[in-house]
Formats: sequence, structure tokens, C-alpha cells
Amino acid sequence: NYSDNYGNNGSNYSDNYSDRYSDGYGDYDRYGGSRGDEYERGYDSDYGSSYDSGRQSFGEYKYSQGSLSLPEKIIGFIRYPSETFESSSSDSTVSVLIYGILMLVLFSVVNVVIAAVIGSSVAPKNAIFGALLSNGGELVKLILEYLIFSIICVLVYGILVFLLTKITRQGLSLPESLGTTIYSTTALGTIGLIPLVGIFIAPLFLIFLQIKGLMAGYIQDTKFAVIAAVLPAIIMFAVFYYVVISGEVAFI
Repeated sequence: NYSDNYGNNGSNYSDNYSDRYSDGYGDYDRYGGSRGDEYERGYDSDYGSSYDSGRQSFGEYKYSQGSLSLPEKIIGFIRYPSETFESSSSDSTVSVLIYGILMLVLFSVVNVVIAAVIGSSVAPKNAIFGALLSNGGELVKLILEYLIFSIICVLVYGILVFLLTKITRQGLSLPESLGTTIYSTTALGTIGLIPLVGIFIAPLFLIFLQIKGLMAGYIQDTKFAVIAAVLPAIIMFAVFYYVVISGEVAFI
């Protein structure tokens, strides 16, 4: 009896184990693949079906999934702009504004301080920059003026980009378009901090980010994204040159 019961139990155990093994790890007939395919399906389920190691690096995948911290966003817009714009396209207006203000404050403070240091060294008798380091009130005033001017330029550029998207019938709303422009100010708050050369390179990188944002965040056609990002910049540079640099318009 013991032998018969043991044999029957052993047979049942073997059958149950075989069934569980087959169900747990998959078979070719049922799933059309091996245990490796089961693992891959589980990985896709846990980490998102969009990850493709053959087409995306893990960094690109990570930055396309959203829920990014402030430092991660800054790094993402520089290293993985398309993926970061895509994951940030649903951010709240408040978080977008806070991010943009932070970038412009950094840009304004660092560049005014750099100008003050260089001005006091090279032209200590200059009426504007020569005495800034010794006059804290004037330094703060110039930083605020620089910040306000930067905000106005970004808003005007963003509105022009929005108008161009409407002309090209791309269908973006004003918050979406301005959000893309504000996130593009990452260029000012990073590359724009490089002494002397950053202030000239940053606007070019801002335009590049604007193009990436329109293409990745809102699935725009490439040529329309380029037009919408580049043409407003050309218009603003032409106006700035006429009003400020050429001396055609005099300020009292």
C-alpha cells in the first residue's frame, strides 16, 4: 500500500510540477516563444512596452517616461531633448512657469555678475559696469532689468512661434506653444552661463530645443517646426538690431 501510494503521489507530483513549469515559463505552442520571451513580456509589463534596447538607450527610455525631477529635466533637455519634451508635454502651467523663471534668473544673475567683474577689471571708469561690484543696489537693479528684458523676449518669441504654428495649421494651443518655448530656456540657464561665449551660443541652442519640442512633444512636421522656431528668431534679431544696435532709434 505504501509503495502504491508513494508511486501514485510521485506520479501526481511529476504531473503537477510539469504543468506548473509549463504554465509558469511558457511553451512554444501556447505563446509562440521560449522562456526568454516570457521574461521579455514580463519586462515590458513592468517597465513599459515602449522600451526597445535595439532603438533606445536606457537613458532615452527613462527620460521619455515622465515624473522627472528638476535636475533630471535640466539634464534631459540637454542630453535627450526629444524624450524629455515628450514626457513634459502634460506638465502643469505652474511647474512650467517655475522652471522658466529659474532658468532666466540664473541667466540674468550670472551674466550681470560676469559683466560687472569684467567691467570693473577692463573699464573701471565705465559709468554702467565699472562700479557695479562696489554698488550692490545698482547691481541688483541691473539684474532685475536684465531679467525683465529676458522675460519679455521669451514671451514675444513664444507668441510669434504660436502664431507661426497657427499659420502653418499645426493646431497647438497657446499654453502648449508657450510651454515648449519656456522649457527651451534651458539653453539660457545652462549654456548661457558660460562666460563670454555662452550668451551668444545659448539663443542658437534655444532655437534647436524649440524645434525638438515642437516635433517631439506635439508631433509636428519637421519643416513646419523649423519654420515656426527659426522665423520668429530672425524677426526678433532684425528688430533688436534696428532698435538697439544700429542706433536708428534713440533712447532718452
